Amino acid sequence: MASELVANCPRCGARQMTFDVRDSALVGKGPSGYEWYEAFSVCRFCARATIFFVEESRTGCKRRETTGEIVPPHQHYRHLYELRYPISLADIETAQPPEELPDDVEGVFREATKCAAVGCYNAAGAMFRLCLDLTAKHFELRKGLLVQRLGKLCEQKSVPGELRELMVVVREDGNDGAHDGTLDKESAEDMGEFTARLLTHLFTEPAKVKAAKERRAQRKKKEPSAAR
Repeated sequence: MASELVANCPRCGARQMTFDVRDSALVGKGPSGYEWYEAFSVCRFCARATIFFVEESRTGCKRRETTGEIVPPHQHYRHLYELRYPISLADIETAQPPEELPDDVEGVFREATKCAAVGCYNAAGAMFRLCLDLTAKHFELRKGLLVQRLGKLCEQKSVPGELRELMVVVREDGNDGAHDGTLDKESAEDMGEFTARLLTHLFTEPAKVKAAKERRAQRKKKEPSAAR
């Protein structure tokens, strides 16, 4: 007999509905050692399937570590596992943002790549353009049209000519997506690549150079003074 869980059904909207857990797959472990599963479940109201992310409970983890017995969610769910959320398009693997980005720029970049991954290319274009807008604001360039602020940013940070051209493409394609709705998959992919290169130049590389200088300074402090 299948195990059961109770959740709101993302397929039909039924609230606090019972699901039959038909099967499950171990997908990893959390920082505390609790096992993570994806559980294939069927709603008893609409008979449609949903995959839920479930995590081993404290009781389940203690039992597994004590007895060595692994009890997957589809064999026995209650008390051993806790429901977290239904798997959705938000869980699609996307390109990782460059390192050392400000939180708001990183969040918008992730949103843009998720939009591109699910085929919302115009939305992705608008978000990639927003990355440039937020970047300009991080360098205290807040007033005026975006094209003017980006021009000042290029001068302020000595942006190479090639990257300036990429910046123009991202801005103009972002405008096309927001105002005309004409972006396709290839355009969105190009914008993602171009935006990543720009952000790497403006945030990642300077942060790495700064970290390298700090490490060198720390090494110099630890070195014994040269004999006179």
